[in-house]
Amino acid sequence: MAEPGKKLLFMGGELAQGREWNHNSALDWNCWDSVALGMLRYVEDLLHLYKATPALWKRDFEQGGFEWVDFRDVESGWSASSVGGGDDPPLLAVFNMTPIVREATESAPQGEPLAEALNSDDGRYGGSGVSTVPRSGGRASLAWPALQPPAHPAPLGALYLVSEET
Repeated sequence: MAEPGKKLLFMGGELAQGREWNHNSALDWNCWDSVALGMLRYVEDLLHLYKATPALWKRDFEQGGFEWVDFRDVESGWSASSVGGGDDPPLLAVFNMTPIVREATESAPQGEPLAEALNSDDGRYGGSGVSTVPRSGGRASLAWPALQPPAHPAPLGALYLVSEET
């Protein structure tokens, strides 16, 4: 959802189907366990975030609607991108591609405060429930755009951050 262009969800992805979709057989509709229900909740919340956040769709086909913030830390396995901008506040998407939680620190450079909009590692989705975003008053206190290791938030999976003004 955090990259430009039309969005695509392969059949069975919303169910956390274990096997790849096969046009010769039906989806695994009988896989309604806690993993499938968590994934279904996550997809639902992600689609609500997409609809409610113009940064994710308004400038989809404009130059400047997407920008890599950082993708060079291959050893840590994380990347961050910014989408949107223009008249609307942008959204920062941070992805951890490893099974290791990366700790965020309170020593992040100061800048625009960010709020956690969606965390794929939330316990409601079957994740670990670990939030690596430093909190003060229930809001993220990270700075943007100066996120740099080890000050970046990187739970297991995807973290979507928005300006606190939104």
